[in-house]
Amino acid sequence: MKWIRSKKGIISLTTVLIVSTVIVETALVGLSIAYLAGEEGFGLKASRHAIAAARSGINDAVLRIIDNKDYLSNSYTLSVDSYEADVTITRSSIDTRYARYDIESLGKTFGKRIKISGVLTVDEYSGEVTIQSFQETGIE
Repeated sequence: MKWIRSKKGIISLTTVLIVSTVIVETALVGLSIAYLAGEEGFGLKASRHAIAAARSGINDAVLRIIDNKDYLSNSYTLSVDSYEADVTITRSSIDTRYARYDIESLGKTFGKRIKISGVLTVDEYSGEVTIQSFQETGIE
């Protein structure tokens, strides 16, 4: 009789170990899927914040050029909430009447970086500012 009980105990122990292993593996797979889904959502949110920071940098640069048509080349950092945009403005003369401004704004947040580049022309005589192009580039 003792021998039969020990066989039942071994079979019970094996069954419990197999069932618990399956349950633990299922839980780990569920946690992994939840983590990856959350990271994807966080990445999208960080990208939106980086884009917003980069656009804020571009808008700030355009306003500075509109306020001062003789704005010289300059680099600065613009903080928007807890996000930053590194803005670089380069001025060059096209001819005696027109000046060209190349603007680059690099929005950064939580490892995501988005760059927006733009080109403006300024009529030196009338003061008219014309936006030539804006282009968005995702870096990371």
